[in-house]
Amino acid sequence: MAVENLTATGYPSIHAPTIAQAGVPILIKSTVEVTAAATNASTYTMLKDVPSAAILIPELCYAYWDDLDAAGSPTIDLGVFGQDGSSITDDDNALLDGLDVTSAGSQQIPATLNATILTQRLWDYVNGVSSDPEELFDIKATLQDAAASLGGTFALQFAYWTLP
Repeated sequence: MAVENLTATGYPSIHAPTIAQAGVPILIKSTVEVTAAATNASTYTMLKDVPSAAILIPELCYAYWDDLDAAGSPTIDLGVFGQDGSSITDDDNALLDGLDVTSAGSQQIPATLNATILTQRLWDYVNGVSSDPEELFDIKATLQDAAASLGGTFALQFAYWTLP
């Protein structure tokens, strides 16, 4: 067993568009194969280059996973990570915390829905950030608490838009 650091494959790509028209929704889907040898602290880069000012469209944001373990109790967190030279501290559970992956399932992102999420920017989800750093972020899944003895697919559907 080993710690994995893998990058997902996506449609159309795991990279957010470098030129996105304000107000036009962006939808990205990505998948990664978690191996049966994956241990606690394995990370999976699901999306790259998402603007810090992105506003999630929760009706279209979901995580999906296979049953990744038969005996233990692994969880997956979904977080926001700065790129090289970033001014933020990585927040590995900014979007989802403690997804039980001992059986197949799905979870809307964010898990708690309320009226404020309609205007929250991606940076609003990051612990300790009080203003827009105007950077690009990566979205990563992290295997926590136990190994994934079965392996399987972890998938992400992520949709957002930016203000003009």
